[in-house]
Amino acid sequence: MIIGLGKRLEYVRTILSNSINDIIVCQDMLQVNSKEYYTLIRVFDDNKIKDILESIYDVEGACKLPSELFVGIFVSADTLNILMKYKEPRKLFSYLKSDMRSDYSQHMIIKNFLFECLKIDTPYSILNLMLDSRNINLTADNQIFFNGFLDFNNFDKNATEEQCVKKCSNLINDILLSDELLTQKSDVKSIKLFKKKRRNDNYDKFIQLYNDFKIEETIYNKDREGLFNRFKEKIKYLYESRIWKLTAICGSILIAFSLILFICNLFNLDLPFTKYKGMNIIGTVNMTERVQRK
Repeated sequence: MIIGLGKRLEYVRTILSNSINDIIVCQDMLQVNSKEYYTLIRVFDDNKIKDILESIYDVEGACKLPSELFVGIFVSADTLNILMKYKEPRKLFSYLKSDMRSDYSQHMIIKNFLFECLKIDTPYSILNLMLDSRNINLTADNQIFFNGFLDFNNFDKNATEEQCVKKCSNLINDILLSDELLTQKSDVKSIKLFKKKRRNDNYDKFIQLYNDFKIEETIYNKDREGLFNRFKEKIKYLYESRIWKLTAICGSILIAFSLILFICNLFNLDLPFTKYKGMNIIGTVNMTERVQRK
């Protein structure tokens, strides 16, 4: 247990541990019923601590860690403790294949990722650490959110925007490679433009990347997100799945068998499995005997 910032922090689980820092999920035992969890980053290395403090504080003493995640900083036993809000992970690359069901959703995931990179208010030295697969998460409606699992073992206090952009473009390329068949079929111009410019090493600003993906919105009509198009995307997804293919095969067999029965009955073909012979006797009446009219 660690005490700091008016909290009694009890360890729940360890995300990462190395010679430079530990990343731990913890809970405040003073508010155990709140079910609120925190990410605690404990930095042990003196040189790293000095570099981190120089990077995250401006000349006026304000902390520049992401405001949507940052809780506070305190020192205990020569260890720098950075407390962040904990968000339950839904890792991008774990859910990507199931959630990215069309070239449109693929484009929107990338655009939302770039938007989060642009709007986050933190030094590039910190953003460079956040651009790691363990920190990037995907919601069910294709929005992106970051976790604060910052591994300062890879900390570069002089990281630049260009470095972050290169890292970001590599992650976007990984998103495209996660469903290469979908990417190859895609008619989305921004994806083709990105692949070309990345090969030529043309990106060094986030706004360049974002603008290339943002222009695609003028191509899509608003009704693309309507009920009909969502239904069409669902059908496309089902058609490409194994369950749908198995169902289609079984359905085809049943249709073929029904057609054979119809033809046999139509042409009075006396095959053992095609004719219904009915019931010969009902009660005391023999249905095979011809009834004489009076």
